[in-house]
Amino acid sequence: MGFLQALGSLLSGGNRQVEILVIGLDNSGKTTILNQLKPPESQSANIIPTVGYSAERFTAANMTFTGISLL
Repeated sequence: MGFLQALGSLLSGGNRQVEILVIGLDNSGKTTILNQLKPPESQSANIIPTVGYSAERFTAANMTFTGISLL
């Protein structure tokens, strides 16, 4: 069972909104972690360094995620 399926089973019910804020040092993999949480069909093949911040919204495991990566 994947992380998102386990989280979805704990928060069972209707479609939920989840906000994820990732803060860390330069080149520490913040955007990569958010990319790995996305469903395989919406993952990016090429990840470029983030300047400032990046905000993405995606749906997985019956939950809508808003992921924000800050530099």
